[in-house]
Amino acid sequence: MKRICLALALFSVLAGGARGQCMVGAAKREITPEVMEGRAVYLAGFGQNRTATGVHDPIWSRAFALSDGKRTVAIVVADLIGLFYEPDVLAIRAIVARELPDVHVIVASTHNHNGPDTMGLWGPVPLITGINPQYQDWMRKQTAKAVVEAVRSLRPAKIRVGSIVNQHLADLQGDGRIPIVKDPQLFVLQATDTESGKTIATFVQWSSHPETLGGSNRLLTADYCGVLCADLERRYGGVAVYANGAIGGLLGPLDIRIPVPNPRTGKQTPRRSFERVEALGLWLSKYATEALERGEPVTGNPRLELRVRQVYVPLQNERFRVLAAASIIDRPLYTDGRIDRRTQRRKLPFLGGVELPIARGRDLRTELNVLRFGPVEIVTVPGELYPELANGGYVRYPGADYPDAPFEPVIREHMTGKYKVLIGLGNDELGYIIPRCEWDNSPPWLNNQDHETYGEVNSCGVEVARIVTGTLRELLRSER
Repeated sequence: MKRICLALALFSVLAGGARGQCMVGAAKREITPEVMEGRAVYLAGFGQNRTATGVHDPIWSRAFALSDGKRTVAIVVADLIGLFYEPDVLAIRAIVARELPDVHVIVASTHNHNGPDTMGLWGPVPLITGINPQYQDWMRKQTAKAVVEAVRSLRPAKIRVGSIVNQHLADLQGDGRIPIVKDPQLFVLQATDTESGKTIATFVQWSSHPETLGGSNRLLTADYCGVLCADLERRYGGVAVYANGAIGGLLGPLDIRIPVPNPRTGKQTPRRSFERVEALGLWLSKYATEALERGEPVTGNPRLELRVRQVYVPLQNERFRVLAAASIIDRPLYTDGRIDRRTQRRKLPFLGGVELPIARGRDLRTELNVLRFGPVEIVTVPGELYPELANGGYVRYPGADYPDAPFEPVIREHMTGKYKVLIGLGNDELGYIIPRCEWDNSPPWLNNQDHETYGEVNSCGVEVARIVTGTLRELLRSER
């Protein structure tokens, strides 16, 4: 009976938009783990056994739903390091589908390095997971509840969109790997209730690792993403949602080369401090506001278009294959489209020749989405995309492992919307997605540097970029 009532309630909401009227809803749910004695909360990133000692500010799953009366899509973003397509994203969708079977859910993560380990990679030692199964289950349910509440709150809305690019936004993105290619565009979408004029949701997309505090921090925090969303909610009301973008190539705050004053006080902020976290969030809020002021309304009750494609990518990283065999990476591997749980033992040179089990399954299953609504075109990327793959700027350096490799399709060159938005870590976290011509897993190092290039160690492999960009090109062509 409860499900019937919920279905009728949703139908009545959508019926109000049957003539093509745009509707938006939003909600958020806290997903901060409890820090208590005797139960370690392993923080994600910066090595093993970094445990939380307390909570500086809460972390959230923030959702907004968009409907044209016929199709409904919800985008939910969690303040987490990453969520796997299997099992996390599919589990969240399954929970939502029990009440709202016809809603497509995009699940993304901010890539927060100050939240709990949700991928298993940062436990006490390398072969012990950092995931707390009880927390993981609760987090998925909370994230699904945010989606359900956002969809239930759908109401007729006016939408305004805008974007801004300037040198300061580029300077706020440090780049830790050559070539220096960034993605400084900040996009914002704001929905207001047609009747009351009150803000329903403000969605912002930009690109930078949330790792402002570095590896010495042991307090749970949403980093600059939390400050940005809190300031937008204070300024406008409603629910603010932040999604990251092309953050590969190590775009992040640790390599910022300019002073970063607090925009409210003018006071300079030290590196790796909560003062710097606040300053970054407030700058982004300021630019989001400017983008809205310069932006434009979405008119004409446009149709919501969606393209979805599942693909398989080869897991070539032998470290990850060891972790998959040990169930530290808790997701299925496939061979020829079927789940393959077999393992074999192999002597691994990166472990000094120690023999360990290694997964025999070849592929990971993941998903790519293209969403279009009026002048806005959104693509989801299942990992940390190098900005060259989004915007161009490939460089053939000496020392690259595949110096003559063809360039992958540049994603934004195949997008046709006025606002070309890329959601990184969308529906998965496959690690770094690196152009083949810049791949550098063995010496001599890229551009004859005297040190190993960082990135490949946290990539599934050299084929991921080709599959992701090629699939997105096909999806973008198919919607024309």
